[in-house]
Amino acid sequence: MSDTQMLAAPPPELAPSQSVDETPGVSRILGMFGLAVATAGVGVILANQIAGPRLVGSPGGAIGATLGLLAALYAALRETDKTVLRSYAFLGLGLILLSGVIVIPSAERFPLYGWPGLLVGLCFLLCLTRKEDDPGFLKPILSVILGLGIIFSTLALVGGALYPNFLLQFGVILSILGLLYLAGYLGQIGTTTATGYLAARVIGYAGLGFLLFGLVRSILPYVGVKTLSYYTMPQGIYLMVFGALYALVGLGSCSDNRVLVIARRELAAYFYSPIAYLIFAGMIIIGAINFTMYFFNFFDQFGRPVPVIEPIVGNYLMNISGAIVVVFIVPAMTMRIIAEEKRTGSFEVLMGAPITELSVVLGKFLAAWIFFMAAWIPFALYLLPFRVAFDDPFDYRPIIGFYISLGFIGAGFVSMGIFFSSLTKNQIIAAVLTFAGMLFFLLIVLTTSYVLIPELLRRVLNKLAFWSTLSEAIQGRLYLRDLVVHASLTVFWLFLTVKSLESRKWS
Repeated sequence: MSDTQMLAAPPPELAPSQSVDETPGVSRILGMFGLAVATAGVGVILANQIAGPRLVGSPGGAIGATLGLLAALYAALRETDKTVLRSYAFLGLGLILLSGVIVIPSAERFPLYGWPGLLVGLCFLLCLTRKEDDPGFLKPILSVILGLGIIFSTLALVGGALYPNFLLQFGVILSILGLLYLAGYLGQIGTTTATGYLAARVIGYAGLGFLLFGLVRSILPYVGVKTLSYYTMPQGIYLMVFGALYALVGLGSCSDNRVLVIARRELAAYFYSPIAYLIFAGMIIIGAINFTMYFFNFFDQFGRPVPVIEPIVGNYLMNISGAIVVVFIVPAMTMRIIAEEKRTGSFEVLMGAPITELSVVLGKFLAAWIFFMAAWIPFALYLLPFRVAFDDPFDYRPIIGFYISLGFIGAGFVSMGIFFSSLTKNQIIAAVLTFAGMLFFLLIVLTTSYVLIPELLRRVLNKLAFWSTLSEAIQGRLYLRDLVVHASLTVFWLFLTVKSLESRKWS
């Protein structure tokens, strides 16, 4: 028999090849492990609260529970099986109910124990609504999200407008939770449906109403209406800020303005990639570590509380870790914003629409700036437990100046990152260039703080040292000249970005 006859006949060709759906095995195991760690962390917290101090304290349990829930959230985002996703949704509903059970006996527990369950529960519910197509499951979940958003927002804005003490203890956190629940609902149902469009308009006009009420009520005592007390701090500022946020979310969701449409598109793109969740997870973990280390300063070596010394907000926020964190998150959030569109070719499709380079740049900048400011929310939320733990009010007003100056400084950083992203098709190159720019600004901060240099040079560099601007603002000295410097840098970088995009017409 010849060698040719001994060879087996080739199998028949069966095209196309069989395909098997990818199963998130690793992430599913990580989620199970995370739930176990979170359960253990909650057990540690309960043991410390019921039986007194244990070997592992409440801060350790809180960190374990946070890390475990973050792992479970990652698994829920990666999950494709509908049954498992529904299990995570029931877990989210359980966390929301548990938060209510904890708060009902004593409302004072809410700023410390109530809001984390409500926030994480929303995240688990949104993981299901992204992939659920059965109306029998989808509609009740969306109704729960909308109902809770309305309840939280109404309690926060109405209660905050009437009672200052309610505002400081519950109003801020309820306003943020209500805004997140309503934004999550609009993000899932969309404004192309009649229900979504109506909900967006109602949210927007309600926010606009509270904004105008806070503005008018704050002005009246200054124009001769002596029968009214001064309202600007804190209620007037609170209503104007959160009213503007609700109006922006509501009316911005259903607006046809080109800049807002691009901003919505970019914000959605953030949350369809792991970048948003990694940044938020990192900020939550870093904020928890920073809070825990600062919290221990209020106890002596025997665990007894010591007198609270002002400034609480300044000592907590003005930590060098914040300066280091901003160096990393700006490149991460801006590296792909234009470079990725150039790489995939979608930028040419975008510019083929009746839209200008300026509208594109402003829309992308607005989305990145909103995301940058949202990433710093956890740092402010960690201040709430101080008020509950010590039952002693502290001066909260410096945080207003801190976030105002942070908004101007962040605008300059974000616009710089967008410019570097417009220069290349490679995300890594864009990130490296932005990181180098951030290191330059950090070097200015370190030079003015720790290096002996001539006084004239120090004054010049202090105008660019973002840390000195934040330090002045948190001490109540919010200088307009410093804000103008950072606003000018923002305009400068955005101008360069527009010219960079227009240069494609010249080649």
